[in-house]
Formats: sequence, C-alpha cells, structure tokens
Amino acid sequence: MIDYDPNVEYEEDDEIEELPELIINIPRLKRVQVNKLRVHKISKTIYRQRKNSKEIKDLAENILVNGQLEPIFINSQNYILSGVRRYYAALRLGMPELAAIVTDVVDKAKEVEIIVSHNSQRVKTPRQIINEAEAILGTLGKNQGQRNDLLKSDKSNPYGKIGKHRFEKAANIMGGFIKPSMIKRMIYVSDFEKE
Repeated sequence: MIDYDPNVEYEEDDEIEELPELIINIPRLKRVQVNKLRVHKISKTIYRQRKNSKEIKDLAENILVNGQLEPIFINSQNYILSGVRRYYAALRLGMPELAAIVTDVVDKAKEVEIIVSHNSQRVKTPRQIINEAEAILGTLGKNQGQRNDLLKSDKSNPYGKIGKHRFEKAANIMGGFIKPSMIKRMIYVSDFEKE
C-alpha cells in the first residue's frame, strides 16, 4: 500500500491506503423532534445545567440569528450525549426540530466517554471536573489487588488492565487538561468535605 499524495498522478492500478476503521463507522445525521429528546442522566449528574441560565439565553439569541450551527449528538433512544445547552435553547425558542447525529452506543462506559469528551472545551467548575472524573472512574473499575496477568478486556472492564493507571485514563478521556494526581487530590478533598 502507498500513502496518497495529491501532487502525484496515480495509475489506475495503484492502491491507495484505506481509511482507518474509525472513519468508516460514521453515525447518521437526522432531524429529531425536540419534544422526543431527553437529557442523559449522566450529563444531568455531571453538569447540572440550568434551563434558564444567562448562557442558555445567549445561545438562544445566537441560534435565532444564525440557526443551529452544530448538530446535537444523541443515542438511538434519543438521549442527548452532547448538546444539552442547544436543546435547552431550542426549547426556549419553541423550535420543533434539531439536527442530530445518532449513534448506536449501548455501553455505559462509552456513553460517559462521549459525554465527557464532547465537553472537553467547556470551561468547568471544580465540581463539574470532579463529577466528570467520578463518572469516568465509575466505569473503569479498580482492579487493585488483582493479578494483572489475569485481567483482560471484557464487558465488565472495557479498558483492560487498569489498577493504578485509571486516573491517567480518566485524565486522557477528560481531554488531558488536568493531571491524574490533581484528579486524585480533588476527589480526596471532595470526599473529605462530604464527611
């Protein structure tokens, strides 16, 4: 196989390297009635978005002027994985439909990963950062005290050998803006304050 170069003329029988498998599995885009959409429970727990916040009012004004610039991201049961603020703005404006990308995710761990990674650019409060980390760590499991040679990837542990590296994985899923040690400290302080 050869890599494609736009500056080179290829013969008909030259093979061009295939696209990675991730690109081939493109979710479908469709229009969805706003009244059929629901906010995903995990998103509610992590971000606790208020329907009448100034941020939603500003976004509604922007959508009124420019239209919906980005589709929301939903699962096949119409639960919103990304785009809760756009959804609340659409409700505020009385819009009948939204453009949505539909994915067939059935794994809770993958849903958490999608919700968190789609919000990686967002400015978050410390509480939201802790909520994200706790949601991710809840899907990773602990595996501490278990023999690593016996661990394998399966439905109960989709990330494989985790143990002490689970905070690193959580930091990566969160966008890499925070160090694993900071996640540990923030959760420790949060747990201490709960007591």
